[in-house]
Amino acid sequence: MPNHDLIDQLASQLQMDEAEAGRMLSAYGGAMAAELLDAGRLSVRGLGSFRVVHSPSAKKSTSGGVVLTPPSNRLVHDFRLSGRDGAAALAVSRLSMKRDDAAGFARWLAGAAGDAVKNRRGIHLNGFGRFSVEQGSYRFTPEPSLEELLNCDYRGLQDVVIPGAGRVRGSRSGRLLPYALPALLLFVVAVSVAFYRSGGPGGKDALEALSFQASRLIGHSPVSQEHPRPAFAATSPRPAVPDSLLLEHGEYTIVLATFRQQATAERELIPLRTAGIVAYIWPASLDGLKYFRLMTGKFSSRSAAALRLKELPGKAAGDGYVQQVYKRVVLHGE
Repeated sequence: MPNHDLIDQLASQLQMDEAEAGRMLSAYGGAMAAELLDAGRLSVRGLGSFRVVHSPSAKKSTSGGVVLTPPSNRLVHDFRLSGRDGAAALAVSRLSMKRDDAAGFARWLAGAAGDAVKNRRGIHLNGFGRFSVEQGSYRFTPEPSLEELLNCDYRGLQDVVIPGAGRVRGSRSGRLLPYALPALLLFVVAVSVAFYRSGGPGGKDALEALSFQASRLIGHSPVSQEHPRPAFAATSPRPAVPDSLLLEHGEYTIVLATFRQQATAERELIPLRTAGIVAYIWPASLDGLKYFRLMTGKFSSRSAAALRLKELPGKAAGDGYVQQVYKRVVLHGE
């Protein structure tokens, strides 16, 4: 196992047995993964810098049509340290170490890991990734489990091809040929299948993002032309919000936005209510990660919810989508 040398050094440094040192090193790898999922970046002296890079959904015209690629997140590593060394602070906040012990651990890690990297020796941080020589190059490779967590919102989504969606030459607006609308319907069905295979509400967010990209391809929407959405009115009187809202299994609601932090969701809730939209915060979790959705309304059918979504002010609706309720939930007004 590549980590034998590190475990021996750590056991000697902190005066503990090898089994306990091995558990500590493994726990630290998990702490690094948790920090990246929360903050999106991390610097550890001896190992380098890590950051999460988001690639939005994209479209590419090909001879066979237009290819829509779902969004994704990837972990980028640099052996150079970027910003302040976070090793000690991570040990305190994630592993509950005392500050003196955390400082000693950080010094040991900087020396031992730095020496291993310099001499191209293997390092495996459980739950985070490994440093090893691959194809003659020494590099960092994230754990598959970490990459899955980084992309849990887009799980199950794949590239979708809209066949025959070539652009009309000389058209500055970039509108598609007349048969783009049927192709768009085929696209929505295909991505819907991908979402339901994903089994998670995060996949729905990505589905709506891709559907929005598809609507941009045709350059217009018949509904939006006949019934233009009014501007978002932040000066409308704030409505009285009921103390609670009960959503039953099988009903439908409208999700307006999703956030990782509750404080952000609470802040974004205010302009919605000021604009006259009776909205609530709907907490949820996926694979141990918490997130907070802003939602409005309860409906007995998807079509009724979709009709209401079209009636919402443009800025308030944003990239909103219709979500079916999979279990009974009570949402509170304040």
